Amino acid sequence: QQIDQNYSYDLINQNCVTELIRALNSAFPNQETGYKKLGGWIEPNNKRAFIPHQFYKLITEQFPIQKEEIYHSRRLRELDKLMAQASFLSVWPKESNTISSTLYNPRTEDTPFLFFTDDTLLLRPILGISNFLWATANSVSGILTAPIDSGERFYQGLRGMFYSLPEIAFSNIRKGTYGFIEIEATNTTPSK
Repeated sequence: QQIDQNYSYDLINQNCVTELIRALNSAFPNQETGYKKLGGWIEPNNKRAFIPHQFYKLITEQFPIQKEEIYHSRRLRELDKLMAQASFLSVWPKESNTISSTLYNPRTEDTPFLFFTDDTLLLRPILGISNFLWATANSVSGILTAPIDSGERFYQGLRGMFYSLPEIAFSNIRKGTYGFIEIEATNTTPSK
């Protein structure tokens, strides 16, 4: 219970972005000192800060940024390595989905989805609709499995539907999870 209280997750009030802001702000005794040192200040309860894309926009508005570096997700870095060794047509179809991917293994922590949408923009809505339908099917089948799994599949299907909605609108928040922490994250240029 104490772990849940300290490390709980809430989409709007306690997600990866709001906790990053809290960690940054906690380095300073007060807002005035933080503003002087950083050149700007963002509160974690800012109505737009919990959305990663809006958080980025707030940062560029609030802070005097001198240099920007992009660190890709583990999957995109590994995908870049595969693309360097083989053609796009031999790599992307296999690695674009959770069924045949060699870079990702589905985990129970992840909501049900079929396609990765973080490496494509034009196909994102189509793949997002597919992910939404897949999550819907999982949720419906979760009604049947509820007596066995206490409704977990139903709940995860609903969450999968929710996470698919931004993809339909050309956005992406789902990356999949991995059961380990990498020691080094390589700084690479963005995938095209």
